[in-house]
Order: sequence, then C-alpha cells, then structure tokens
Amino acid sequence: MRPLLFFFVLFSFLSLHAQSNKSIRNREIRAVTEKILDINKPKNNLWEKNVYDKKGNVIEFIEYDQEGNITNWKRFSFDSKGEEVIQEQKLSPEGKVQKSTAFHYNLRGQKEDEVVTKEDGSIISVTKMEYNGNGDRIKETKKNDKGDVMEIVLFEYDNKGMLTAKKAFNSKNELIFSRTLSYEYK
Repeated sequence: MRPLLFFFVLFSFLSLHAQSNKSIRNREIRAVTEKILDINKPKNNLWEKNVYDKKGNVIEFIEYDQEGNITNWKRFSFDSKGEEVIQEQKLSPEGKVQKSTAFHYNLRGQKEDEVVTKEDGSIISVTKMEYNGNGDRIKETKKNDKGDVMEIVLFEYDNKGMLTAKKAFNSKNELIFSRTLSYEYK
C-alpha cells in the first residue's frame, strides 16, 4: 500500500508542477494551492500557494506549515513583456517587505546583476555576472554594501556548452561549494 501511495503522491506532485505558463494562461488560472503530505515526515507537511499574472507567471509564492502559519512569502515583478523577473520581494508573515532583490539584464537577455536591499532601501549585496562568447555564465561576484567580495562562483563548460562544474569561494578564496556534472553523449 505504501509504494502505491508514494507513486500517487509523486505523480500528483509532478503533474501539478508540470503546468507551463501557457497552460496556466490558457486555462485562466489565477492561483494554485497545493498540500504536500509526507507520511514519513509529518513535520514537513505544508501548503503552498502560487498566484499567477495573466501571462502565467508566478507573481506570488506563499508557503504554510501544517498549522497554517506562513513560513515563506515572496512576490515577483516582471518586465513589460512579462518575460524576465525584475524584482523579488521577501515578505514577513505579516506581509511587510523584509528584503528586495532587483535584477538587471543586458540586451541579450542575460542577467547582469542582482542588487539585494533591506526594507529601508539600503544595500545588502550586489552580485555581478560575467558571460563567455557563447552566452554561458562563467562567473558571479557577490560584494557587500562596502564593496568587499563576499563570494565568487565560477562555472565551467564542456566543448558542447554543457555545464560541467560550479565552484563557490568565500572572501578568503577558500572553496565552500563544488558541484560537478558529467554527460554521456551518443
């Protein structure tokens, strides 16, 4: 019985998250509320709610714990074409903006930087992105409000343009995260 329930829950989860912006838009869906039930981890049971704009973009995400308390609340703003996120706000359970992230893009549609600010508008951090000639992100440099480097993330690619490594370094240039990927080609 348990394996059957697991596959039912997994299938339901995948089918809900498989909805494209086009499906959301064409069906005129305003919001989706999802309850996640994990029999093996009852403390992880939660509710999620996604609110969509007319183009099918998620403009609000709210996560609730099993008692119905808000544990995570974010709002998103998109550019005039509805294609790129230009702002993300992290809200308190009461709906007050705690921090805001503004995203800026270059003419190729690549994210150039992220500016994270406190509720009063003061800068927490600025992250700059760099790209290679193929348009692949090769470096992210995150600096604090004083301009000091907090973190550098490097990306490596194979000759087919597939990401093969992501490595993050702290302000002392010490490796703090590493992820490698390998591919099998035909």
